[in-house]
Amino acid sequence: MLDAELYLPKGWAEDRPRLPRRRHPGRRQAPAKWRLAVDQWVRLSEAGVSFDWLVFDEGYGSKVPFLRFLNLVSQRFVAEVPVNFTVRDRVGGPAGGRMVG
Repeated sequence: MLDAELYLPKGWAEDRPRLPRRRHPGRRQAPAKWRLAVDQWVRLSEAGVSFDWLVFDEGYGSKVPFLRFLNLVSQRFVAEVPVNFTVRDRVGGPAGGRMVG
């Protein structure tokens, strides 16, 4: 394992009376899982770790801000995306594209 971050589901974070027993640091609102992944990527990159490719499921592949971040930092990836996603080969380009499976 290269890095880890506590992810607390929203329902748990809203259950204030039980938080002390879970040893939660007390964040008001936990960041989304894709945001935690961005933070991990940044920390590892700063530590000199690089990835040839990232592979992830629809849980991350459906998060457009996450995909934009990966494109911005030129990180190659293979992602499962929702069936109704529209693919563009460039910003502002025509919608279309063909999913190859």
